[in-house]
Amino acid sequence: MPGGEGYIGVYDTTHADKLKLVANVSTAPGAKTGILLPDTKQLILAASPGETKAIAKVLVYDIQ
Repeated sequence: MPGGEGYIGVYDTTHADKLKLVANVSTAPGAKTGILLPDTKQLILAASPGETKAIAKVLVYDIQ
């Protein structure tokens, strides 16, 4: 789950009533808008630089 903090939280959803954090995967600050493409097993994130002078990015992650 992207949240803009610079990482994606990866959760085990095997049990619907108990989520378990499996890993935090590094992204980029501001990366919080994304789309999951299950057919291609990819997650696409947009990283907005906001008020900083950083460059905007589109990040692509392969899903296992």
